[in-house]
Amino acid sequence: MRIPRRLLWTLAAVLALAGTAAFLVDRPAAGAGLLAGAAGLAIFAIRMSGPRPHTAWSPELEDTSAAVVYWKDGCPHCHTLLRALAGDERITWVNIHLDEDADTRVRELNRGNRFTPTAVVGRRVLPDSAP
Repeated sequence: MRIPRRLLWTLAAVLALAGTAAFLVDRPAAGAGLLAGAAGLAIFAIRMSGPRPHTAWSPELEDTSAAVVYWKDGCPHCHTLLRALAGDERITWVNIHLDEDADTRVRELNRGNRFTPTAVVGRRVLPDSAP
C-alpha cells in the first residue's frame, strides 16, 4: 500500500500537537508516547523521501540502458538502492506506481509478482535486488 508523504507529515504533526497538549494538562506519560509516535512517523517520512527519479517505460528501454531498475514508492529496499546509486547515470529508474506499462513489465519479469527493486542488466534480471 502506498502512503502519501504528505499524510505521514500531517499525522506526525497531529501527534506532536496532541503530545504537547497532554503535557500541558499534566499527562506526561501520554504526552511522551504521542511525541515518540510523532518522531517515529517523521523519521519514516524522511526515509521515504529523497531522490524519486522516473523514466517512462518503453520496450526498447532495456536495450538502450546499461541497467534499468524498476522501483516503487514505499519500498524500503528500493529507497536504499536509490540512495546508494542515485548518482550513477548509467542506471535508468522506472517507478512502477507511475507507469502501468512498467508495472506490467515487472510482473512479466517476476512470474506475475511485483518484486521491487527489480534490476535488468543486459539480458539478466535481478529480482528484489537490494544492496
